Amino acid sequence: EWFQFTTAGGEKPLSLIYFGDVQTNILPLWSRVIREAYRRVPDASAILYAGDLVNRGNRDIEWGDWFLAGGFVHAMIPSMPTPGNHDHADSDQGKYEISKFWKPQFELPRNGPENRPELEESCYFADIRDLRIITLNTEMFDEEKTLRKAQVQWLEEVLRSNTQKWTILLIHHPVYSTKRNRDNPDLRKAIKP
Repeated sequence: EWFQFTTAGGEKPLSLIYFGDVQTNILPLWSRVIREAYRRVPDASAILYAGDLVNRGNRDIEWGDWFLAGGFVHAMIPSMPTPGNHDHADSDQGKYEISKFWKPQFELPRNGPENRPELEESCYFADIRDLRIITLNTEMFDEEKTLRKAQVQWLEEVLRSNTQKWTILLIHHPVYSTKRNRDNPDLRKAIKP
């Protein structure tokens, strides 16, 4: 099947589609949401996903539903996902990490923190015209302090060298939350400055 797409050049206004927590009822409900989003913004330059694309990260059937629900839209508009807690799972060796299906399904920039393979393609940035989109793997902030430190140091350098007019930081966990058990003081302390 042939798909048509347009690169993000040109002078027309930049449009993006944003989704948070697709996660459940992907095929019966989210399929309608993504199609309606595409109908309203067919010239979007990218689709941003703020994590929890699926509910159980290592269930292949959920990823199959995600791609089936997005259908041709995923083939025509680049996706820029950042992982959420549900996009992580225990590996076959029992280590908590990004889903084993994450990297094989996406072709994401490999420009994140150096010497941190556990953050590869889950912590990255991309420029679209005069916009820089930066993603962090905030799920790993609490899992391993060295991964938090690596991401914060990398973020500071990416921001320092940023010459784009606009910047979006795409993360899963809120810096502020109205719900007590959803508050993330360590994240806030690390990235708010």
